[in-house]
Amino acid sequence: MSNSDEMSPEIDFEAQMLELSTAYERQQTEGKLTASLAKDLKEVADNQEALKASVETILGQTSKYAAIFEKLSSSEQHSATSAKALTALTDELKRKNSLESSNEKLFEAMHQELRTYKDGFLFDALQKPIVQDLIHLLDDLELLSIPLEEAVEATTGTTSEQLAPVSNNLLNSIHFLVEILNRLDVEQLIDVEHYDKRIHRAIEVQPTDDPAEDEKIIRVHRAGYRWRDRILRPVDVVIRRFTPSEPSGSESSQDNSSSTPASHHE
Repeated sequence: MSNSDEMSPEIDFEAQMLELSTAYERQQTEGKLTASLAKDLKEVADNQEALKASVETILGQTSKYAAIFEKLSSSEQHSATSAKALTALTDELKRKNSLESSNEKLFEAMHQELRTYKDGFLFDALQKPIVQDLIHLLDDLELLSIPLEEAVEATTGTTSEQLAPVSNNLLNSIHFLVEILNRLDVEQLIDVEHYDKRIHRAIEVQPTDDPAEDEKIIRVHRAGYRWRDRILRPVDVVIRRFTPSEPSGSESSQDNSSSTPASHHE
């Protein structure tokens, strides 16, 4: 047997061992790759679970926020409705207050009118006859006091001393009657400087050439009386009335001569 035939079994064994070693190493490498791939796949699966949990959390929060937004929208609508209702209520209250104010003013006006009517009726029915009698009595006392005062000033001695107390008592009685009339809301009209048709009656008119003296009261002949806003008797007065002075006769003739045409002089 040759040497080549003797060496062939050893060569085959080494080749087989090398092939087995290579196969083992390839198997180990494939096992490592498989383990690494399994690990990566597990991490991917874990990440997917985490991502799924995150998505579910986000979806839950989104639903929660949507519910909150819906509540806010509902609250805004309710607030708008409440604001409209409040505005309508405010307008209604203003209208009622205005109506009540108008009714109150109308009631006060009617009450005042009825009170004025009642007072006027009571005055005309009860007080006016008494007031007129008091006014006539006051007129008589004032007429009597004038010559009495003149007599006191004109006389001397015992006569003057006797008349002075009578004159003073008469003046006191006049003031007392005026006070009684004032208590009845009757006012005596005397101290007025210029003529007023509403409260005066001109019983005498004196002409004047001064415009500033026009309708000026010279003398009060008889006092007037007023009850509140109603004239019971006007004041009898003497007034001045402005009357422009007429040109004199000489001036009139001179004016006529100057206006004559020249043909007449020829």
